Amino acid sequence: TKKCNLKCEFCYHTTSEDIKLSKEQIFSILDNTKQSKIKAVRFTGGEPFIREDLGEILEYAKKRGLYVILNTNGFLINNENINVLENVDLVLFSLHYPERSQLVKEKMDMLKNFNLKIMLATIVHKSNIRNLDFFYNFVFNINQQNFVDWFLLRPIPRSDFDLNKEDVEEVYDKVIKYNKKYHFNTRIANSIPFCAINKELQNVCSGGKYDSGRTRIMVDAEGNYRLDYSLDECFGKIDKLRILD
Repeated sequence: TKKCNLKCEFCYHTTSEDIKLSKEQIFSILDNTKQSKIKAVRFTGGEPFIREDLGEILEYAKKRGLYVILNTNGFLINNENINVLENVDLVLFSLHYPERSQLVKEKMDMLKNFNLKIMLATIVHKSNIRNLDFFYNFVFNINQQNFVDWFLLRPIPRSDFDLNKEDVEEVYDKVIKYNKKYHFNTRIANSIPFCAINKELQNVCSGGKYDSGRTRIMVDAEGNYRLDYSLDECFGKIDKLRILD
């Protein structure tokens, strides 16, 4: 679904409209995913927990033998629906604002006895660059066995929301500084172009491989195949083409 319960200023992929695939369409995609020998599937949005049938969908994916990943902001997780995560292998929580960090920690605590892994991701927008020490300190104080990683993400470039050269330089300097301070190896997952500044950005970025269309493919909430979340161009519909076509 593209619908979300939050309105993050940097987000490019959500709407207040209830645009989503039917459960039957998703089941068909999962069947095709398994037949195509793809090993993992990621459910994202929008916010997946908006769907009342999320539990059925996750169970179906798990029964197909897929490695199941779920992206969530965590706000809608409660005691009534948390058991749907028994069919998830990896939960990726959004950690994009300092004022939301305590809620994220509470939701993580609810999952401490679940047989799954937890990761956190933080968008590196201008405000978060200023608050980067806060995020490092927050993650440093997490003491939970199934928490495995925290990484940074570059915001999807927009004319009104992107990083300039000075921002990139500040990110580089702070990640180097705080990784040393906290003994971390935190990196920027969707790498900033290495030519952006005259520094060795590979020291803070996870490689340079562009994986969209190579190691992953996306099906959006309207049934379009896309190479990447941020690209408007699609190259087929799920009712016309199978994944390997």
